[in-house]
Amino acid sequence: MTKSQQRNFIITGAIGALVSFVALIVMFFLPTPFTPMNHFSILSGASVLSTEQLSAYKNYMTLNLTWDSLYLIGHVTMWFGYAALLFRENPVLAVFIAVLGFFCGWLDFTENEIRWAALEALLSKSHLPISQIAQWRIIFGLSFWALFLCALISGIAVLDRTGIRKLVCAIAVAGVLIAPMSYQSGFLPAFLWIIVWHAVSAVLLWSSRSVISE
Repeated sequence: MTKSQQRNFIITGAIGALVSFVALIVMFFLPTPFTPMNHFSILSGASVLSTEQLSAYKNYMTLNLTWDSLYLIGHVTMWFGYAALLFRENPVLAVFIAVLGFFCGWLDFTENEIRWAALEALLSKSHLPISQIAQWRIIFGLSFWALFLCALISGIAVLDRTGIRKLVCAIAVAGVLIAPMSYQSGFLPAFLWIIVWHAVSAVLLWSSRSVISE
């Protein structure tokens, strides 16, 4: 990788992190059609929706998955930015972060496709088998743990005396502490952490573009 390519990947990673941040904010403020709304319960058929509720839920899911796809494109790009940032100092670690970051995004894309298939099944008056619902929940959980692990490794790897790098490392470590809370308090703490992580990652990668001289 040339210095010019390295710099381009870092800039692209910064833009990707920013795109992900914006997409996450939009998803956070998307109005839910009704409350409480448990995707696993609805799409497995455990919760029965009226015709009006089902229509509203379909519209919500369409918007949610559209923005989630934009998030994931930026998300994977961000990890390549981190990999490029670390490439000269530790190419093996850089490749590992790129592979793990891609795997994290692939898991999330897979989870989205299962969710879309479950929605289509629901609209056709059928449901996914329990075994597929269980697989969906496993993939959903693994995608988060892969993200937290990749963030932790990246945060430690970029740590130095620079203020933004200290902040990134601190947030990465905080993620490992927040992740287990999902079993107790649900998805919200982890989701808020993901928003913050992409925001600081965008700042870090963008500010690091000038470190790579032509």
